[in-house]
Amino acid sequence: MDRFEAHIIAGGEVEIRLLDKGEFFLLDSDRGMEFSSALLREIGLQYPSMIKAVEQKIKQGNRSLYAVMKEQRRIYLNRVVYTICSCCFGEEDEQPDFDGMRFNMEFPRQCRDAKYCPWNGYSERNKDSFLVVCGAKREFGLSSGERRVLLNLQNGITNIEIMADVMCVTKANIWKYMTNIHKKTGVKTLPELVELVREERIWRQI
Repeated sequence: MDRFEAHIIAGGEVEIRLLDKGEFFLLDSDRGMEFSSALLREIGLQYPSMIKAVEQKIKQGNRSLYAVMKEQRRIYLNRVVYTICSCCFGEEDEQPDFDGMRFNMEFPRQCRDAKYCPWNGYSERNKDSFLVVCGAKREFGLSSGERRVLLNLQNGITNIEIMADVMCVTKANIWKYMTNIHKKTGVKTLPELVELVREERIWRQI
């Protein structure tokens, strides 16, 4: 897939810029449909639960639209990819939204949809409440508690006792979360975890 930058323009439309080709087009165009298909294929490889999560988000907001989407491929592609591009790729900046290998999310600070952010992945347990913690963006399969631990680390809280107080759990719970995080991410030490999170942009900058 080509490196690209997506951003919202006047009227709420999404413009896609293919950086290596110098090509511009609107998402809601024939060229945009080709792009949408390629984007969903790549997201399906890197974030296998995300597309289902986006579908749930759309279904929550408009069940009639969701029913139509399931029957018409063009509408499906347009709505799912529009949600993705406007949600976390909607700002124009110098960093590609996709650099040829991985996605770089922008996480708008005033996101109204943080509680069911599709980049957190779909969870069957949360299918009705849509309660997810805005945090781990890469598919490590982290639980909501594990994502909260990462958010606390990102905010500079490294003391286990303080973190337990902040999260209203026991220190044993925090140690369990940390053990699971290390297993799932494959890192062995706290400094390595912090560096991985910084490099991969696993959590949201607040």
